[in-house]
Amino acid sequence: NDLREIFVARRAGRWQGGYKTGKRIGIKTRIQEKAKGISAVESRAWQKRELPTEKDYAISLLVDLSGSMRGGKIRETFKAIIVLAEVLNRLSIPTEILGFNDRLYEYQTFGEDLNRDIRENMGGVIREVDAASRGEDGHSSSQTDTGWATKIASDRLAKRRASEKFLLTLSDGLPEESPDHSGPEFDLSRVVSHIMQETDQKLIGLGIGDGTQHVERFYPNSLANIDIEEMAEKLAGVIKEMIENYRKF
Repeated sequence: NDLREIFVARRAGRWQGGYKTGKRIGIKTRIQEKAKGISAVESRAWQKRELPTEKDYAISLLVDLSGSMRGGKIRETFKAIIVLAEVLNRLSIPTEILGFNDRLYEYQTFGEDLNRDIRENMGGVIREVDAASRGEDGHSSSQTDTGWATKIASDRLAKRRASEKFLLTLSDGLPEESPDHSGPEFDLSRVVSHIMQETDQKLIGLGIGDGTQHVERFYPNSLANIDIEEMAEKLAGVIKEMIENYRKF
């Protein structure tokens, strides 16, 4: 509801004065003009409605599914991404939700409506973390290929035609590259620097749990040491800030 109010206010626009003609007159301005002897012909007290400053958005959410996310961390993170997906879907904001460890998982891609199949598929975030923590299917519980996954997510986001593009990463640990993604091109600092310099994307890092202040080192916008019980609330706050004050990022 908060986000919808922001969009409605933007569409309504505001009245701007200083015109010789317009849809309505600024009474206070005209009174001041008359006191100065400015004639009606010379008056600039007329007002026109500003054009709406509506923005179109594309939002990519990249979720850490390494073994260290098991338990309460992934359960609360799962709730948070469900909240995010439902809200953005209702507002028709293109959204992509990806998970990663040493692999990449698609849960919702750009252009997909949030239907029953996608909702059920999102339950896979918990299953993947459990599998990674047990080392099943060739997983290593410690592998967190954040640089590699960020590069892929950024490349996908770059294909969207939107004026405001946001890439949010949710993780509880430092990047720990797997043998398959250990090249210098996947170094997270280098990947982030390239995105900031070469694209119009805005990056945000969210550190899940205590001891995640490292996100401040990697991301230009970050929120560290998030209490896992507050994940949904914190993520909702970040999304609102992105929509309402996009110029700050």
